[in-house]
Amino acid sequence: MFSPLFGAVVIALGIAQPTDTAIAVRKGTRLDVENVEGEIVVKAWSRDEVRVVASRSDLEVHSSGSVLRVRSDHRRGRRSVDVRVEVPDWMAVRIAGPFTDATVLGTSADVTIETVRGEILVRGGAGRLRLNSVQGGIRVENARGRVEIRAANGDIVVRDASGDISVENVNGDIDLADVDSRVVSAGTVNGDVSYTGSIREDGRYRLASHNGDVTIAIPEDVGATVSVATFAGEFYSDFPVRLDRATSGSRFEFVIGSGRARIDLESFNGEIRLRRPRATMRSTGPAARGLASLRQQQEHTRRP
Repeated sequence: MFSPLFGAVVIALGIAQPTDTAIAVRKGTRLDVENVEGEIVVKAWSRDEVRVVASRSDLEVHSSGSVLRVRSDHRRGRRSVDVRVEVPDWMAVRIAGPFTDATVLGTSADVTIETVRGEILVRGGAGRLRLNSVQGGIRVENARGRVEIRAANGDIVVRDASGDISVENVNGDIDLADVDSRVVSAGTVNGDVSYTGSIREDGRYRLASHNGDVTIAIPEDVGATVSVATFAGEFYSDFPVRLDRATSGSRFEFVIGSGRARIDLESFNGEIRLRRPRATMRSTGPAARGLASLRQQQEHTRRP
């Protein structure tokens, strides 16, 4: 059994004491969490209540209007604080912190995360997801709404998502898989870009990389107009390609089926690949065409 003297020593030495706070909330309340350093995990549950558990006691939790704010207190110097928050599944969430790893699980509302050096994971979310990290990977799963992702150094992965998608990266890959979207825009400077999912008749899909490969899986029954631009790379297709429009330089365009969807693929120093959904990443069969043979066909179509 500890004596009162031991408790006094703990306080004197500044040993961290945990925080555990529960607050009832009304629908429409938003959660706003800011932490300088540490990990923030937000998990949805069925109660109209927010529970905040932290590794230290120097955490501020207060309500202001329709916003419930959670702040780590760093007035006595930078300290790492790990925060766990349980929220109603309807609650919109915002997380911010320069040295913070952020995880949001099971929500059905808007999610906004901004970090400088940290990893981001969002599983769930509906409405609008806005995720930004300068140094760290970003992963999204089971999202149902608009997804907007910006990163500088780290890979971006989106799995099983429905809704418009806009992704920008500088140094890292972009992997979009099992996506159901009408509008997709994904571009990186140094990295590969890949897409598997639906191609809607009224859809617009743009995939681009400056120094990386671009790969897209085209379902068998899709009708799309495909524009390809590769300047110092190669083009491969699992589909027979006939150039219906010859343009200047290393750009060309062709139509699959009805041609109603629009697909724009671009890479300056990488390969561009059109593949069937269950084909290997790079076709080596007779249907594959290198860029050189397409250029020859392009020249042929220009002749009178």
